[in-house]
Amino acid sequence: MGVTLSIPTLLKQAKIDQWLVDVMSPLILPFMDSPAWFFLVIALLTYVLKLMFTSFLAVVTLSVALLPLSIDVGMSPWIIAMVVLIASEVWFFPFQVDWHMLAYSTTDGKGFSYPRMLWINPIYALAYIIALIAAIPYWRYLGLIG
Repeated sequence: MGVTLSIPTLLKQAKIDQWLVDVMSPLILPFMDSPAWFFLVIALLTYVLKLMFTSFLAVVTLSVALLPLSIDVGMSPWIIAMVVLIASEVWFFPFQVDWHMLAYSTTDGKGFSYPRMLWINPIYALAYIIALIAAIPYWRYLGLIG
């Protein structure tokens, strides 16, 4: 647990955070004029990163890389953090969520079925993106988006 919690500090000390900003900037900054496209790209990056990392590591990596960019795009860091956090809850394969595997095995497969969840989760991923776009006027009203 201590090693996991020290990852953000390690990324900063090793200057990996700046490297991540440099790598992610060309992918994200072309879309900064349109919050809808900006959020879509961040959500898709989170989905892809979560295929390789756990939710926690995906959130930490993207937060370290994207929170410094939030000031450049005139957006509250809170918005970027929420986009990444919620997108990290989307999963497409059973191995991506350990508590689903635990729930499935402790109920002898009667709690839910993976085949059904596998077609529901892409719908959830799309609903999440639609909700992000729908939230833009409210976040502008709150002054969180410039």
